[in-house]
Amino acid sequence: MRWPGTSCLLAAALAASASAGAQAPAARPVIEAASQLPRKTYTLPRKPSEMLADASAVAALARKVDSDLAAVTAQYEIRDRSTLTDFYTLRMQIALLERRESDAVAWAEKIALLQDKPAQRATAGLVAYGYAAAARPGLSPQARREAFGAAIAARLEAMPAATVQARVREFRRNYQLMSTGYFTGAVQAEVDPIWEKSPVVGREIAADVIRTHLALARTLEYREAMLAALGGWLTKQGTTAPMADVWTARGFDLPAGASLAPVTIAIWDSGVDPQVYRSRLVANAGETANGKDDDGNGLVDDLYGLAYSLDYRREAGALRTVPPVAAGRLEELQSDQKGLSDLQAAIDSPEADALRTKIAALPQSKVGSFLEGLNFYSGYIHGTHVASIAVDGNPAARLLPVRMTFEFTNVPAAFTETEAKGLVRMAREAIAYMKVHGTRLANMSWGYTARDIELTLEANNIEAEPEKRKLRAQAIFDLIFDGMSDAMRTAPEILFVIAAGNTDEDINFVRDMPGGIDLPNVLSVGASDMSGAATSFTSMGKSVDLYANGYAVDGVLPGGNRVKLSGASMSAPQVINAAGKLLALNPKLTTAQLVDLLTRGAEPFGEQKLRLLNPKASVALMRTP
Repeated sequence: MRWPGTSCLLAAALAASASAGAQAPAARPVIEAASQLPRKTYTLPRKPSEMLADASAVAALARKVDSDLAAVTAQYEIRDRSTLTDFYTLRMQIALLERRESDAVAWAEKIALLQDKPAQRATAGLVAYGYAAAARPGLSPQARREAFGAAIAARLEAMPAATVQARVREFRRNYQLMSTGYFTGAVQAEVDPIWEKSPVVGREIAADVIRTHLALARTLEYREAMLAALGGWLTKQGTTAPMADVWTARGFDLPAGASLAPVTIAIWDSGVDPQVYRSRLVANAGETANGKDDDGNGLVDDLYGLAYSLDYRREAGALRTVPPVAAGRLEELQSDQKGLSDLQAAIDSPEADALRTKIAALPQSKVGSFLEGLNFYSGYIHGTHVASIAVDGNPAARLLPVRMTFEFTNVPAAFTETEAKGLVRMAREAIAYMKVHGTRLANMSWGYTARDIELTLEANNIEAEPEKRKLRAQAIFDLIFDGMSDAMRTAPEILFVIAAGNTDEDINFVRDMPGGIDLPNVLSVGASDMSGAATSFTSMGKSVDLYANGYAVDGVLPGGNRVKLSGASMSAPQVINAAGKLLALNPKLTTAQLVDLLTRGAEPFGEQKLRLLNPKASVALMRTP
């Protein structure tokens, strides 16, 4: 499945120019949940990677997709803004592919009408304006590129700098990572194997083919012009309009040596490096690493919490075993990960330069292993990084790892009823284990949707009929959602803090699990940037209770090095951090009191009125008679 904080580089690069949407007419059946959206399929005549060079085949596919999107929006009233944005972004990109630049601009102008996030609203459909300027008759290739860059620069100049800085950095990172070999190799690795099982594919794969062809046929021509415009703007803003920081003043540390109560925090994630946190881990003194159940509790080698395999069977090890794709490459992968983070934050560093060079020179045949290595590493470091945020500035915090094993292969295995039952069993066992060890807080920076499950079924050609596949995925999801809810309900003394996700969706419309679980002991957390505005990637919705910084957050990696990562994964443990400090000061606080202090301390902030975490305000409320 997925964990917030991890993103597909191909999807990010292809989405760099995205955003569109429009209100649909009334008096039609209303789509109120993602599960109600109709499914469409497309038969691809040859391997997707081979189709990329066939303009006529991609054009025929694009016309069919465009027609289907138009039909769905005409037939139904879709109230979800992210779904409309997704639909019309693709229609904008199809218009660009077909060189209908005026239509693309029309879609771009409709984007802002749907955008709740100020940065998204300001930058919506940015690239369409560059294409339109470059389409003027009679221009030479060089003049086209100059016109494109000038149009982008002019649009950027008119934007509110403080609002869009993070978004512009994302655009620049994505364009820096574009190359012909990378795009084609990614399709070969991630899409071709699915087509080989069945040439009948869903809209997501059809869209990948269309967008990648557009990137190869048109976007790469303007890559340097776009980078020059973005880089020039960022250089200027670096000295005139630094991003505001609302977070430093809100935080506080607890002094070492103070009279503090120990607080046990479960990090339900991808694992925690015991060498980094040995003095902070909840250790099982009755167990040794010998492959036996020394203390008779039914668990083998549970020295530091629990661990589960990919199929949710118990295993040993606070960190997972390094697979062949990453064996001997951890130092290289750490450099790649830091380079990716630095590119996102517009930081010039040796690692960022090295990653740009590597991707530009990467042979198509090596892209698959590159992606799998980076996907593995981003999961491998995830739990350790999250844990460092959760305990920062709190000497009373104690960590109880619950390790899951996340998928990292380019084509995921099918998530079936068997896996769902395993996940529910894991949840029951893990929560029971947390209770035995006096856990008060549990961080869960990961999640699932029925659509995630459905896509794994499609990738493995399970249930050829798309509507039947949708229903099966929904039933599998319901099993997980209900089982997880029941397990969490048995532990009212534990506050479960969950990352809302990085897919820029309404978690209630897509019905995210566990973020959409509505229980008194659950808080869902979205990501803001340093200025307090919602990040471009954060998911939102009525079930999102709080927002915390999720942009370039510093944390520790396995082995002890540090790196800044972005994502709602980094936001959730900041809420855990604040709750842990409150409990260290007053261990008698109930879960309900904790939730009250955290939410009352977070007053609405900024244009979007986000409830931003404010640890200082929460501790002041606790101390107020």
